[in-house]
Amino acid sequence: MIFLKKTISYPNPFKNSITIKIDPFETVSNATVTIYDLLGKKVAEISSVNQNIISIDRNNLESGIYIYTITKQGNLISKGKIIAE
Repeated sequence: MIFLKKTISYPNPFKNSITIKIDPFETVSNATVTIYDLLGKKVAEISSVNQNIISIDRNNLESGIYIYTITKQGNLISKGKIIAE
């Protein structure tokens, strides 16, 4: 059985950047954050995440709804939905 870790994304919806906070009781090291559009196409990836608070700049993301996953060594840690204004 897989237990996903709780995350909080704020501000959500966001304009310039968003912060994803992972459950503080989970030690995060060498994780990867991947962002997908609603068609499942990977639009961004951040490797070597080593902290529980992740700040993501909007960069080239168009306005819309996105799904993010946080993985570590191929195992899903958490997932969620974010909205770019």
